[in-house]
Amino acid sequence: MLARAMSEISQKLFAIIPPDPRLIEDCAEQFAESAVACVLMRTSAQYALPDSSQLGPLVASLQRDNIAVLFDWDGSANLHGADGVLANTGPRGLMDNLEHAVAAIKPHGIVGAGGFETRHDAMVAAEKDIDFVLFESEPVPGAVSAELAVTEWASWWSELFTVPCIACAANADELNALATTGCDFLGVTIPPGITVKESRTLLERGLAALQTVRL
Repeated sequence: MLARAMSEISQKLFAIIPPDPRLIEDCAEQFAESAVACVLMRTSAQYALPDSSQLGPLVASLQRDNIAVLFDWDGSANLHGADGVLANTGPRGLMDNLEHAVAAIKPHGIVGAGGFETRHDAMVAAEKDIDFVLFESEPVPGAVSAELAVTEWASWWSELFTVPCIACAANADELNALATTGCDFLGVTIPPGITVKESRTLLERGLAALQTVRL
């Protein structure tokens, strides 16, 4: 599904959202309206995946709008109907987590890689039969700022590599700069506790950034 979306539009939105059923239900219509190609349900200490009775219908409702659904890789091959996972390489470029995800999920599911500490880590990950790399606004050694780091990494990757790249903005102010990097998808982070109006505004700004690049 993710690959099909890439062939249809050069850049689309990639939404990162906590697995909060109410928040996802509130945002579902906006995802469809805003050309969101994929939703990553990001788990954390505060937000775990809901039980299967809630998770299955949530996943199915998004997929009906041709939106791919990914989870953070947790070591389980049970995707609850989702399309795939994001596996982080972790500190010091440890690839075991990613390799386990590829072995468990491929070839029937999507596996992406993120959490890179160095550019070399990203290049090694790209050799592991992954479907995309994800660069986020996290502090990177030697970077002037987190925003500069992800902008530079996404631009570098898009010029040199064929594995699709997702450049994720930590906030709305980063969207325009990241949209110009040549990334295949522009990542928009939907934070916990956001209102429906605020999430709509955030997605609209992401879509506007992509449309400006296409002009």
